[in-house]
Amino acid sequence: GGGGGGAGAARGGDELFEEGLALAEAGELSSAAPLLRSALAALSAERGEEHATTLEAVTTLAAVLLSAGQLEDALPVFERALAAQRSALGHTHVHTLDSLNNVATVLFELRRYEEAEPRYKEALEGRRAAGTSAEAADAAYNLASCYNMLDRHREAAGMYAVSAGLFVKAEGEEGDAELGARAAEAKQQAAAAMKLR
Repeated sequence: GGGGGGAGAARGGDELFEEGLALAEAGELSSAAPLLRSALAALSAERGEEHATTLEAVTTLAAVLLSAGQLEDALPVFERALAAQRSALGHTHVHTLDSLNNVATVLFELRRYEEAEPRYKEALEGRRAAGTSAEAADAAYNLASCYNMLDRHREAAGMYAVSAGLFVKAEGEEGDAELGARAAEAKQQAAAAMKLR
């Protein structure tokens, strides 16, 4: 990409966000993150935390940090996104549930399983309420994996089985063979967890 040299203060949040987004899409994560941080600060000041563009900027920054392997840095940004989305969009909106799952996943990757568990549970409840089988199946699988890491293998086996059933349902709804493969994987994980209980 081209040089980016000018002072960030002279540019507005939209311009900074577009530049940061272009760098992120080009895979230049270490260059994208500081621009996205500047964009987020400008957009928050210009439009507020709950504006659609600000929400997009915060979730993009969090995703860039996660992709760069900067889990400790990504977590508070995902938490910020979750708080703003809950306020602006409500607790059951798809974007709010995505952010909730992202917070749980970062906590899981940081091996903070006790903190990840209630967030995965809430994401699963929200996905089930929304009637989105594939997303609910993913949420159930994530929760089962969390139970496994907490040595709660009986609960893990049951949740993997729930996940498998939801993947089968989603495959029927969407006609996507990949979902059938995920169902088979969940069934294998359920069997493995039952052996550990």
